[in-house]
Amino acid sequence: MTASLLLFIGCYQIPASARMAIAAGIDRRQREIPWLKRVASEEIHATRFKFLFLCMSLSQNRCALLGDMH
Repeated sequence: MTASLLLFIGCYQIPASARMAIAAGIDRRQREIPWLKRVASEEIHATRFKFLFLCMSLSQNRCALLGDMH
């Protein structure tokens, strides 16, 4: 293989086809990262909302029960 088709990393030689495959994998991961961030953000918001809703529901139910006891 010619020197123009090889990439030297440390003492390893990577042919051009492997470099293209590596670049394709990096491009794919870069496209996936925003999607994963959005999914993680939605999960965090959903968890916070569920917790808040549960706390509000419990406090309202507790007050309703205490009101019936008087």
